[in-house]
Amino acid sequence: ATSQIDGATIPNNAITTDKIANGAVTHTKIDFDTFDAGSRVSLSSYFTTSSGSYTATHFGFVSIQTAVYNGQSVTVNLNNNQIAKTQGAGAAGFTWIPVIVPVTKGDKVSATSSDSGNYAQITASGCYFVPIS
Repeated sequence: ATSQIDGATIPNNAITTDKIANGAVTHTKIDFDTFDAGSRVSLSSYFTTSSGSYTATHFGFVSIQTAVYNGQSVTVNLNNNQIAKTQGAGAAGFTWIPVIVPVTKGDKVSATSSDSGNYAQITASGCYFVPIS
């Protein structure tokens, strides 16, 4: 059997969300190799040494740069659910640990230090959002 749209050109905006069945679009049906990464956006105005949050405006990735030591930690949440916890060792000196979070529009990524940024820091200047366009 053939579809009524086989071989036909579908006008822009002709297929709307009400015409797509729930669950019909899965990651296995999306060719991510054709997605282009946009320019990264600094999130330094969204994060401080001890905490912060960012709500994604597009599909893409959020990178949270953490620096931890002396047994302290930084917890990263996605939509209020913990997804990562960077833990510092007892050694003198920071260990730099980035946390990369894939996001869609509206997802909220937040991070908090276990000790207000003394031994567990969010390095705001190293936090970025990279949109996929």
